[in-house]
Amino acid sequence: MAVSNKIVVSTKRLGKQFLRVLDFHSLTVRVDVAIQKYRKNLTPTPCLEPLEIRSETPLKDDLLVTTQTGLMLVCNGRAFRILPGRYFGLTRKNQTWHVFRVVSQFSGSLLSLVVDAGRANDVRCLYSYLHPTVHQIDATEEGLVVCETGLNRLLLFPWGKQFTSRQTIYPVGKARRGMAGYAHMNSHFTFCEQHYVVCHNDTRHTGKPSELLVLDKTWSLMQRISLNASCAHNIAFYEGVRLLCDSGNGRLLIGHRALDCGGFTRGLALADDVAYVGVSAFAPREERRRHNGHIFQINLRTLRVEGHIQLLNVGSIYEVRLASRPDMSISVEHLLAHQLQQITTMC
Repeated sequence: MAVSNKIVVSTKRLGKQFLRVLDFHSLTVRVDVAIQKYRKNLTPTPCLEPLEIRSETPLKDDLLVTTQTGLMLVCNGRAFRILPGRYFGLTRKNQTWHVFRVVSQFSGSLLSLVVDAGRANDVRCLYSYLHPTVHQIDATEEGLVVCETGLNRLLLFPWGKQFTSRQTIYPVGKARRGMAGYAHMNSHFTFCEQHYVVCHNDTRHTGKPSELLVLDKTWSLMQRISLNASCAHNIAFYEGVRLLCDSGNGRLLIGHRALDCGGFTRGLALADDVAYVGVSAFAPREERRRHNGHIFQINLRTLRVEGHIQLLNVGSIYEVRLASRPDMSISVEHLLAHQLQQITTMC
């Protein structure tokens, strides 16, 4: 039986009906071209704009930082905006960075890029029409985990599927802000084959302390832990001890210890005995864009601040990642380091 490759399109003009026969292949090509053009419009143009920086004490490592006003590179005591726009979640798989960009009040998109010689190269739009409230994203062995915060869910994009498929996970049920059950899930980390998800819980408005969800390998809820934290973000582990940004109280929590950072803590990078924490001003939402962002370098053994810089007029800091070496706050890089350590011990 022959299958027609034609499609009939009916249109109406000036009260008259017209029939138009289109070749299916040519129509598919047109749609594909339109999609590529749309994605190109969603892809920001790389830049290299020097930022005003105030260095109290230089930082040890190079960093990538997402803010209200761009994707920033901090290196060798200087700072540059390498992509314009508003960015939130940031993670890395091999040499490719993945970042969430807020496109409008209605949507956001996932981008990929490579940072080479201090510049953003090969910037591509991987997936569009995400909810604009996406917070942290995390590269795991399984795929890219996206915290679609405003919809109370996680998205898992498996590697190797070119972002054409995804798994949608509702650990505590479907809900939106203001509804019962809304948890404001914003951060993810995989540790010892379990998934850890931070629930901000909108503490300032609800009075409910932040929580930590523990999920098994199948993403089923195992445990829900109440935290001594307000509006919490980020989750990582240092020598088996949990690190967390107690954002609303301006602290970094290291197990049962706490370090006061003097501002809204959000954004966490980790390597060896050093943590880098983003600190933003406590300010009304409409004023945050005009404030400076701070980054602290903290010795986790002594809990001493060993480095501190200010990025002037960048607005709130959303995420901090190590650019020049593996970052133990990224699940897949933490896993690879652990596997390498086991192999070294066996040898």
